[in-house]
Amino acid sequence: MNTYFMYRFIIAQWRSVALLGVMFSANIAYSTVYAAETNQDTATSSEVLPNINRNIPPSVLRSVNTSGGLYNIVGTLPSSAVRFSGDPVSLFAQTRQKASLPSSGGGWMHWHYMFGDWGGVRKYLSNHGVDIGFYWMSEPAGNPVGGRKQDVKFTQHWDANMVVDMGRLLGWQGGTFKFHVINRSGGGLSDHVIGNWMTVQQIYGAGQDNRVAELSYTQLTAHKRLELKVGYSPIGNDFGREIYGCDFMNVALCAHPMTLSYDSGWRNNPKGQWGFKIRGNLPQTFYVSTGIYQSDQYNGRHDNGFKLTFTGTGVVVPFEAGWEPDKRIGMLPGHYRIGGYYDNSHLPDAYYNIYNQPAGIFGKGFRLDKGHYGFYGMFDQQLTKFDNDPNRGIVIWGGAGYSNPQMSVAVYQIAAQASVLFLGPFRSRPKDLIGLAWGYLEGNPRHQDYLQESALIHKTPFMRATHEQLFEIDYGAEITPWLNLRPNLQYIIHPSGMTKYNDAFVIGADTKMVF
Repeated sequence: MNTYFMYRFIIAQWRSVALLGVMFSANIAYSTVYAAETNQDTATSSEVLPNINRNIPPSVLRSVNTSGGLYNIVGTLPSSAVRFSGDPVSLFAQTRQKASLPSSGGGWMHWHYMFGDWGGVRKYLSNHGVDIGFYWMSEPAGNPVGGRKQDVKFTQHWDANMVVDMGRLLGWQGGTFKFHVINRSGGGLSDHVIGNWMTVQQIYGAGQDNRVAELSYTQLTAHKRLELKVGYSPIGNDFGREIYGCDFMNVALCAHPMTLSYDSGWRNNPKGQWGFKIRGNLPQTFYVSTGIYQSDQYNGRHDNGFKLTFTGTGVVVPFEAGWEPDKRIGMLPGHYRIGGYYDNSHLPDAYYNIYNQPAGIFGKGFRLDKGHYGFYGMFDQQLTKFDNDPNRGIVIWGGAGYSNPQMSVAVYQIAAQASVLFLGPFRSRPKDLIGLAWGYLEGNPRHQDYLQESALIHKTPFMRATHEQLFEIDYGAEITPWLNLRPNLQYIIHPSGMTKYNDAFVIGADTKMVF
């Protein structure tokens, strides 16, 4: 590992350090101003708050850290959200923030949000059903060994969302409105440097632009037996989603088998699509779910983030059945799912031309085939609890996906992943985690047949792509409730399924700040 590489990797972190410095300075100023105001003997709670808060009922205002002069009126995220489980880019769009929880003492480093409770505004809104969330993520990564070449790339993700409990706001019990927008920028190490399939930075992609990720309404019926959802939302927010997957940095380990979104009109966060979902919650914690969604092959392209059109190549019908034993008293948390999809779009065949001949030999363009399908299965299960703490223990999870290789859009045929997580591995670090994971991705053999025959006819060099494997190890450290750092190491075997390039060793670091 040469000195130049280390220099490039450290430089790639400057944005994280600079942002943290700006936020720290802003909060020091915020703390100083409020400390001065709270020392005025004649000041009342309405007098020391900014003008925007003067109409907030006193019952929602609590100044509890008088020694530091800080207003610690903050809500608390669920422990899974603090660990950023599930899709990190839809974290707040997926997780309701709890409204009436104790304030966190001890000053700024113990707040649950970097900017606190906005002088009581955040809690007031939440008590009336409106939760607003902001966070930022960065993922610098570099490969000192292997791949096409060696370099360092930095990518980042900004996220803003609003979740409205319609029952609290308007009396529509069981209703939830979600609005979620994101911004992505930066470079991808896999695309631009290594040349591998399983993207080493999970937040790279989806157009690298501004986009609407969700605009939806969900309604639960009486007794929560039936759930209906309509609007603009990724299929992957409600189907085929592994809640622990995004505790890793590689996209192949982030929530979904890659055969789903790369081989069909199925979209994962933050690429939305118009659609409708219905879920039935059955006895004994079983459920079934299906829906109808727009199949659009182009909505993930750059500058298409705000083009919420109804056009597309067809519709996608996902389906899923599952069992959630964590909802039964006395059982450790777990989720078991099987499902699939059918896409009725007319798409090019992976091998045959319009005359049903091998296109690699005879040319003439690919024939169009209607209908594409795939299947998946996944599970996660907590095996133990540390010190009888339900938020600490050993969790295992895994999954696999299969996509029909007939279509040329089916870049991959089989995907698989498995992991073990140690949540709160040390008593002194109950919110940290250690993760070990493996990923596997197999290319489409029919499309490789076409490429091989085409190369033979044109007398060009060809190396058949078979499969790629990944190993990743992470340590997630909660520096504060609003700041999480996760250094990680990845090892890519057979980049792009070939031996053309040496196996790649990747050093990465994931940073998350909750505002």
